[in-house]
This record gives sequence, structure tokens and C-alpha cells, in this order.
Amino acid sequence: MEYHLYLYRITLTDMLLTVDEVENAIEEGQSVINTVQVCTLSTVLLSKGYRIFIHYKNGDEQKHFEITLGECEHTTREIRIAHNLEKMLLSGVFDLS
Repeated sequence: MEYHLYLYRITLTDMLLTVDEVENAIEEGQSVINTVQVCTLSTVLLSKGYRIFIHYKNGDEQKHFEITLGECEHTTREIRIAHNLEKMLLSGVFDLS
């Protein structure tokens, strides 16, 4: 199962645009979730079996990375289940340059 968070405007036919849509998809165990709702980013996704991918743009180039427990790309911090991924992302813990 995969959770894809896009930090830029993108048009996908299966994009979930509201928090309710994302929460319902998670509860139903939808296999792929595409969203722009940063507030739905949580370690709960990992405990439910989702892989978390953050998609961001660096100039014209689209890039992405996966958030994993323990050592993780784009950060020097060790990711633990108790972390608030939303706050970490918004406060700049993950290097998006």
C-alpha cells in the first residue's frame, strides 16, 4: 500500500482532495492514496502498512523520497513512530532542496 503526498499542483484522476476522502481511503485500506492534504501525513500510515512518498518540485524538476522509520532520506533525524510527520515536514526537517 502506498501514500503519495504532492507538494505541488498536479492533476491526477484519482487525487483525493479533502481530508475526509483521505481518511476514508485509509480506513478502507485503499492500495494507493494520492493527495495534497499535508494534515493527513502521519506515522499511523506506517503502522497501517502504507509506504509514504513525498513528491516535491525543485525548480522544473519533480522529485520524491520515501519516509521510513529509522534512518530516512532527506533528513539527519531518526524517524520514530511517536514523531509528528506533518510538523516535521512543515518545519523543514526534511531537505527539499
